Amino acid sequence: MNLLIRALIFTGFLVSFSAHAIDGFILSFGKGIDDTLVQSRSTNGANQISAGLTFDSELSFAHPLVGFAQNHYEFYLSQISHQQTINIVALRPTFTFWPTPEKKSRWFWQAGLGLAMFNERNFGEIELSTNWQFNTMLGIGRMIDKNHQHSLTLRYNHYSNAYIKTPNPGIDTISLDWVSRL
Repeated sequence: MNLLIRALIFTGFLVSFSAHAIDGFILSFGKGIDDTLVQSRSTNGANQISAGLTFDSELSFAHPLVGFAQNHYEFYLSQISHQQTINIVALRPTFTFWPTPEKKSRWFWQAGLGLAMFNERNFGEIELSTNWQFNTMLGIGRMIDKNHQHSLTLRYNHYSNAYIKTPNPGIDTISLDWVSRL
């Protein structure tokens, strides 16, 4: 069965049995970038679209250098396409950092590290050595309403296997993510 179909079935199962635990929805549109940053080959011209769910965690902490941090989990399905298509299923713990615990500022920044499963190992010039990849993300965002229910975040996304196996070219995208909190 196609990976995307299996992921959609799993998402339906997750939604039907855990609806009380879902704290938000994510919709993301992005573009592949050249090999200037981490990846060794370009995904320039590729399009990324993602949809997912967020689940809040009780984990939070304050630090003078990074501010007040709150943890949540993102489960999402992503598709990166150019001359061919890769489907991705991912789970990423993410921290959102605020200047103060009261979240008086509408601005925040995010960092996340998780696991992703790709349905293909080849994407144009890029040959991944494994279907399983780590996914890292750094972003800066802003709440777009006073009740902190909706946000837009500009994110740098990197997928690679952390040199568990070579080759490890990685795939990089820049995305604009909209999150709607329930």
